Amino acid sequence: MMIERIAPSLLKSWLHDGQEVALLDVREHGQYGEAHLFYATPLPYSRLELDVRRLVPRRDVRVVVYDDGGAPGDGVAWRAADRLAALGYHRVGVLDGGAPGWQAAGYVLFAGVNLPSKTFGELAEHTYGTPRVSAPQLAAMIAGPAPVVVLDGNTGSAKTDVLNLLPGLGVQVIDLEGLARHRGSLFGAMGEQPSQKALQS
Repeated sequence: MMIERIAPSLLKSWLHDGQEVALLDVREHGQYGEAHLFYATPLPYSRLELDVRRLVPRRDVRVVVYDDGGAPGDGVAWRAADRLAALGYHRVGVLDGGAPGWQAAGYVLFAGVNLPSKTFGELAEHTYGTPRVSAPQLAAMIAGPAPVVVLDGNTGSAKTDVLNLLPGLGVQVIDLEGLARHRGSLFGAMGEQPSQKALQS
C-alpha cells in the first residue's frame, strides 16, 4: 500500500467535510502538549500497536498521522503510517511537513491537552450564560448551611444517572449537554462547528 502525503490544505478540508477522519499525533505526550492540531488525538508511536484498535476501530477510515515534519519516508510519522498499513488500515496518510507544516500553511497549533472538551465548556458557558463560581465562592458555599454537590466524572462513570436523580432531591442542576442539545459530538447540535480561528480568540 502506498502511503500518501497529505497537504495541510487537504487535511483542513477533510476536517470539515462531514466524513470520518482519524487524526493522530504520533509524537510523545510532552511534544503533543506543547503544540498540536486541534482535532488531533495523541497516540505516541511507542503505544501505537497497544491503543490504535481502541482509538480507530474501523480500518477503512481515513487516517492521517503527523510528527515534527521529517523528510518524506523518514521520521516517526512515516514509521507509524507503515505500521498502520501492516495492521490493516487501508487509507493512511502522513501530514506533509507535520505540525510545523500545518503552522507554515497558516493554520493554528494549540498547546495543552483535552482542548475539545475545554472548548465545549467555554462555548456552552459563553452561549448559555452558565454561572461561574470562583474558588473563594465555592469555599464559602461549602462552608455555608446549604448542602453543595460538586460533580465531575469521565464518560462511563454514571454521572448522568446521578445528575438525573439530583433534581428529585431538590438540587439545582445545570445540564450543559442538554442545553447544547448534545448528540454525541463535540459541539452537539449547535450548527456548523466553529473554525480554528474562532476557537483561537
